[in-house]
Amino acid sequence: MPTLQGVTCGIKIAGMRATEHGTQKTDSTNCKTHIVPEPSKEYSILFDFKGTGAMRHNIEFWADGERLLNRTTTEMEYEISEIYLTLGQQTKKVKLCFSNPTIVEDDDPDTEQRPEILQNLGILKIKIWRAELEVSEDSDSVYPGFPISKPVSETSIKGQAFSHRTGLRQPIIVKPPMIVCTDRIDNYNSPYTTFVFKYASKGEAKRDEEAIMASGEATTELSRQASNTASIAPYFAARLGGNQEFVLDRADPKNAAVLEHIPDAAAHMTIRQALDLHGLRHALLWKTALMEGIGTMLLVYATAWSGLSPAGYPPPPDPTSASGVFGTAPFFGPLVGGATAAIFTAMFIFCFGAVTGGHLNPLITIATFCARLTSLPRAILYVSFQTLGGTLAGLLLRASYDSREFKVGGCWLNPDEISIGSAFANEFTASLVIIFIAFGVGLDPRQGQIFGPSLAPIFVGLGVGTVIFSMAFTRPGYGGAAMNPARCFGVYVGSRFPPWHWIHWVATFAASILHGIIYYLVPPWAGMGGKPERQFAEDSSRI
Repeated sequence: MPTLQGVTCGIKIAGMRATEHGTQKTDSTNCKTHIVPEPSKEYSILFDFKGTGAMRHNIEFWADGERLLNRTTTEMEYEISEIYLTLGQQTKKVKLCFSNPTIVEDDDPDTEQRPEILQNLGILKIKIWRAELEVSEDSDSVYPGFPISKPVSETSIKGQAFSHRTGLRQPIIVKPPMIVCTDRIDNYNSPYTTFVFKYASKGEAKRDEEAIMASGEATTELSRQASNTASIAPYFAARLGGNQEFVLDRADPKNAAVLEHIPDAAAHMTIRQALDLHGLRHALLWKTALMEGIGTMLLVYATAWSGLSPAGYPPPPDPTSASGVFGTAPFFGPLVGGATAAIFTAMFIFCFGAVTGGHLNPLITIATFCARLTSLPRAILYVSFQTLGGTLAGLLLRASYDSREFKVGGCWLNPDEISIGSAFANEFTASLVIIFIAFGVGLDPRQGQIFGPSLAPIFVGLGVGTVIFSMAFTRPGYGGAAMNPARCFGVYVGSRFPPWHWIHWVATFAASILHGIIYYLVPPWAGMGGKPERQFAEDSSRI
């Protein structure tokens, strides 16, 4: 991306002097509004009134329907600090900061020095209105009375026909500056004019961004990002199947504002960045977690229903049979369950990958957290909503089966035939296999050039289905490994909790921690640009 240069808009206000009663306009006043990036990533709004006619005007600043300053002087610089431009549809907060205190005129009864104001900003409305006439104008005035010094109605600043909106959703270079002509400021009919500058407001539509880009020359890279980032959370290093194609460059200073609040929008997170809990305050993360819970609920129900059977344990296979276990229900059950799970997993990753990253499984979320691809706030919310989604799926299973006397493949064992330690070992190993498959085909950036995001979800689904089938039929009295603790948790909510239900969660954490250690020691991007992973992390921490 090119160097961020911001947007410069020139707004011309024609006819500042009143024109009623036969008085003709003798001059016009130019109001130039510059939105310029500062080295400290602060933005400035600078008003400069030029002309020889009626020069004295008041400026009122409104944010979210509240007036911030009652009166200001002209030719003063105001700074907007902590402005976070929108990338794709990621909505950022903007804070308005009047860095210089304002001193009003001595003849004003409300004379005081106003301190610095820090205000959360959704929509900034700049209302310019004429306060009074110059003495030279009043000598031969044809006005029936002195012009009013306040607007007719403070509530009338909304919905005016001469309000102009500039939506800043991307750092766009506009050449030449846009010129917007407004109605005249008339102290009797229209004593004020309002300009609206909207910074990443709530629910901003993408067409606003395209309209702004159409008015000037945007860069090719920004156009590509604007058209390719239509999802709720387009940038996520742990997007399953994305192979880290949808990430930001942590070494690029222009991405620092985004990464400050969404650190897992890029790889190479430091431990401090990964553990930062400020992300819990962002509504965007809660929305994606909610969708993750909905996806998990649907996936758990679909895969559990296909592997559901009565609660009783099946008899062991007949040792005298020529086909052995291969002709029994304990073989065909996992075969059907694995095939359906492979299809459902791939399809649900395609469905939810662009929105949430397509984890739909605490095993993937915890594993990506241990690999520093998922931040702690996202991991907490995802696992919580995944578990909630599994719980709802379990209740739906009970309602659909009309009983709680059932078991589901991957979530049952007969303690008389298999020990808890044996089941834990199998669960741990199967979870580790799934993690390596998911990272190898769905999260490795080197695989993006081989088969890309279009085939990765299919490969992940095939891996899940194969492991479900292969780990289930060998031992009599064992339904196989779950590899998804939210799935079994929901099944147990719908049926009953066995005393060994902890093995699914403990095996998940154990496999994720072991894989995280290996991932740190042998990362897939080691040596990129001649730098090892540790140096990448050190470089990014200085930004």
